[in-house]
Amino acid sequence: VSRVTYYILNTPTLFLLSLVDANRLGAYYNNILNVIIRKDGLTVPVVRK
Repeated sequence: VSRVTYYILNTPTLFLLSLVDANRLGAYYNNILNVIIRKDGLTVPVVRK
């Protein structure tokens, strides 16, 4: 398991650009709950500012 750092940018950058890393880690974005879920069950909330 490796660590992934997500940087929050104040730009109109698409979220899809980070899906390659999420796929590599076995994680997916649940848009109903607004969380990223890893294959080990850890959930990370996604907050839009």
